[in-house]
Amino acid sequence: MQTLKQLINPALLHRMEQREALTHAVRVVLPSEMASHCWAGRIAENRLTVLVDNSSWALRLRYQQRDILAHINQLYHLELNRIEIRLIEPPAAVHQAPRPPQKHPKPGKEAAKALLLAARCVSDPELAKTLERFGRRCEKNALDAHKDTHDA
Repeated sequence: MQTLKQLINPALLHRMEQREALTHAVRVVLPSEMASHCWAGRIAENRLTVLVDNSSWALRLRYQQRDILAHINQLYHLELNRIEIRLIEPPAAVHQAPRPPQKHPKPGKEAAKALLLAARCVSDPELAKTLERFGRRCEKNALDAHKDTHDA
């Protein structure tokens, strides 16, 4: 019986090992909380492609570009001059079922009182108007919820 390593094309296996080493080299430069969200892609036309699983990591990665390029260029004796950042969907998310929407409790009588009090205490007339409107809506929702429980 052949092992998995024997079944994989040697050239493909070699490319996978190179990509893994390149990913490690990129991650060494990054803060630890960021590293597990980034993978090295391909190198083409003096450009390294780095894959990230979240747009916030992509933004943070932009600030690390110079350090990554310097490290990779020194380590592999390359002359990369650019990093292309590509957003990918994380592997686990591909197979996850979408979560059902969560129901949030509606603000009750206490929230309505607090909002109405705040509306009277603020000096900004526009904010006071908004707080009062929201407070009245909370009062109405609390009354409707109270009615619904007694009608049922």
